[in-house]
Amino acid sequence: MCLNIAVYDVIAALPGGVCSIHDVVKALSDIDRESVKSAVHRLSDKGVLVARHHCFGFMYSMAPGATRPIDGRGRPRTCLGVTTAI
Repeated sequence: MCLNIAVYDVIAALPGGVCSIHDVVKALSDIDRESVKSAVHRLSDKGVLVARHHCFGFMYSMAPGATRPIDGRGRPRTCLGVTTAI
């Protein structure tokens, strides 16, 4: 789940909030390319990201009303003991 949060943070931080999968892979260069691509697809399947076809491939943006994951008690989700919510 931590990778999903990292992908969410990268896309949310981009100006305009729109990017290609290549932009996300580049921003998370220390993580395996296939893992990042899988996380983008998972978030898209869950409705957190919206994929739109563009002449250069798919562009991803945050879905309207998308929020960062929280735990079952309404607290910000943590990743390896570090709070990931802003």
